[in-house]
Amino acid sequence: MVVNGRIDSPRFVTSEAVPYLRITDFLSEAGAELMLREMIDRSAEFRPKGFNAAARPSFYRMTTPLPLSPEFVRCLERIAPILDQRFETDLSAPQIELLGQAYNDGGSFAKHSDAGAGGPNWQRRLSGIYYIHAQPRKFDGGALAVYDRRGKRYVVEPDHNSALFFSPDLVHEVLPVTCASRAFEDSRFAVNVWIS
Repeated sequence: MVVNGRIDSPRFVTSEAVPYLRITDFLSEAGAELMLREMIDRSAEFRPKGFNAAARPSFYRMTTPLPLSPEFVRCLERIAPILDQRFETDLSAPQIELLGQAYNDGGSFAKHSDAGAGGPNWQRRLSGIYYIHAQPRKFDGGALAVYDRRGKRYVVEPDHNSALFFSPDLVHEVLPVTCASRAFEDSRFAVNVWIS
């Protein structure tokens, strides 16, 4: 991560006017590659969720959470004070869950909020998404649309090794993905980061 010329600090690319915080170069290049490799190596754990009009899965979700790597934890600890201030929350003693998703040809995720999904979701203090994919990118589309509380839409590209954080009650959606190869390893991968 790079900010103000200092290495190992997050590089924030978000203005105060948008309802999210976006960070590029979230992990080291090696850390991002390890996360991508783990997702691909665990492809058998991904299950289809919903189906689109073409009878293809809307997306695929892992059945078990990803382990928290020491680097991922360090990156979250480093930015926690900024997240606390930006979202007026307290992330001390957080419970963090990472769950992988893959979006392939025709994949998307309709409008929803993480807080409105039922179950233990109401306990979440913050939602996040970490993006990784093959380099060069082998899919098109897949941007995240985040809606502020007035309904204004903000579209964020799923750039490799970037992270996005927002309030769990904000409505958001994944716009359609096109992946000509339809190969799993060419998917738009996302790691949901839920902080309770």
